[in-house]
Amino acid sequence: MEQELKKWKTEYGNVLAVTVGESVSYFREPSIAEFSMAQGISQGDGMRMLSDLIEKCFLGGFNYKEAQGFSTQMAYVSAFSKALEPKTFEVKNV
Repeated sequence: MEQELKKWKTEYGNVLAVTVGESVSYFREPSIAEFSMAQGISQGDGMRMLSDLIEKCFLGGFNYKEAQGFSTQMAYVSAFSKALEPKTFEVKNV
């Protein structure tokens, strides 16, 4: 797995490891263009947008699609969504 992680980091930059229970799935961050396209396709349906993005960005590890139960599936979507939140920043007038 270490070689795959190194390859993914080289190719995609930031790699997200989402752990639910004892299963780890790896995702890349979507590009702004992918995020924008997913927003347009989803027509305001946030869950559909996240589902499209998570599917597009899945790299490997445990296949999150095989997760059993609503709460487990929601854990993957929630974790991926949390990872996409803007990082802390500061704006100043200078």
